[in-house]
Amino acid sequence: MTEAQPPSGTREICWIAIFGANMIPPLALVWPRTDRGGQEGLLIGVAVLFALWQFAVPRVEPLRAVLVPGGVAVATSQVLPAAHAAAAAVACTLVEPDTFSNPARLDQESGFFVAVVYAVLLTFAAAVVGVVLQAVGRRFRR
Repeated sequence: MTEAQPPSGTREICWIAIFGANMIPPLALVWPRTDRGGQEGLLIGVAVLFALWQFAVPRVEPLRAVLVPGGVAVATSQVLPAAHAAAAAVACTLVEPDTFSNPARLDQESGFFVAVVYAVLLTFAAAVVGVVLQAVGRRFRR
């Protein structure tokens, strides 16, 4: 018996929602504390990442299989945002050491790289969680 797949439009909305749930709340927190150049860099970084997400997730099934459930779990974890705060601290520290305590120092380029590093860290966390969820699911199906 094969599983019924949701209509394509529903999947696309789900992927957009997962991306937004992981990127928009942290962006909203840092936005008011960042000057215009940093804001532009953050927006450009998020736009590039969104384009990559929209391209890769629908086309690469193994990636989708771990990132979708993992992304949902990571987004849900924002209730207690330890992973998100750690990723933000690491991203800011790697790009510009003084920006975590003072994000107004971000310029366009460093804002872009903070967004990219942050997203890479969260994507890695989502992939790890997704792999664990797959393993647990397989264990219970036996």
